[in-house]
Amino acid sequence: MKKIIFILIILSFSLVLFPNISSAYPDSIAALGDSITRAANSDDLGDNPEHSWSTGNALGDNIESHYERLLDLNPNISGNNYNYAVSGAKMDDLNKQAQNAIAQNVEYVTILMGSNDACTSSLESMTNLKTFENQFIEAMDNLTQELPNAIIYVLGLPDIYQLCDIGKQKGCDWMWSKFNICQSLFSNSNSEQDRQVFRQRVIDYNKVLKNITEEYKQVYTDNLFESQITEEDISFDCFHPSLVGQQHIAEVSWNATIFYNNGNLTGDVNGDCIVNIFDLAKVGLCYGCTQGEGCWQNCSVADVKEDGKIDIFDLASVGINYGKIC
Repeated sequence: MKKIIFILIILSFSLVLFPNISSAYPDSIAALGDSITRAANSDDLGDNPEHSWSTGNALGDNIESHYERLLDLNPNISGNNYNYAVSGAKMDDLNKQAQNAIAQNVEYVTILMGSNDACTSSLESMTNLKTFENQFIEAMDNLTQELPNAIIYVLGLPDIYQLCDIGKQKGCDWMWSKFNICQSLFSNSNSEQDRQVFRQRVIDYNKVLKNITEEYKQVYTDNLFESQITEEDISFDCFHPSLVGQQHIAEVSWNATIFYNNGNLTGDVNGDCIVNIFDLAKVGLCYGCTQGEGCWQNCSVADVKEDGKIDIFDLASVGINYGKIC
């Protein structure tokens, strides 16, 4: 009886949240981060936020930002794209940026922050792991408390170590040295062991980002770290993403959002070629089931996000696609 009541609550809640398709997508987006999200030196020298992987809206740059993709799905988001990232920012700046997103009451927040905590003047000056964690928790506390209905999407840091080989092929050593770019990685005095220490710190930062994000029941992806960086992805400054690189980030990060449809009918849990109340009912019935439990045999089909658990994100994925047919 309790299970039935819970299912009815879930379904009622879902129908209130997702009365039609377009309203299930966010009406606003805010980007938090550093120079990567500001699209620094991607085209012209300096910040080029119109080319940002997250909130960019420039015509003809071949970058399909999250904002532009969402605009195709929900016209209500038009003009509500806010880029609060700051070039040079470290994790200790995230909470300040978060306050801007909170003041704007946005419904979707992207976070790509921490590269400057690793890229410093030396290995010794990289941000301490516990300090990094506490700073991230502070921002997530405020975001989730002040924007309880917002989707917060956290990207793991890119595998910056890959730039070592690419940069040498491009002859970037002199530029890294002359402009003191990420000397904790690129210093001429660094050994390969030193560079591996740097890479491990990035991996450790990403573990923190993943664990904390999931504790707050928000969305995290390692897609960016796991993706291969190419020479075309790097701008003229031998460090920041080029326009091609911004599209690369937009693509791999979008593919891990709850909005992404890979060609199948996402949310069609029972396979009847329509996303409707029966799919919501199945997710509701299986809500809380995790892989390895006895319920999984009957509930694995409800794992829309394919992350080994039935939770609010599976429910949201069904809601977002509610009413769609094959």
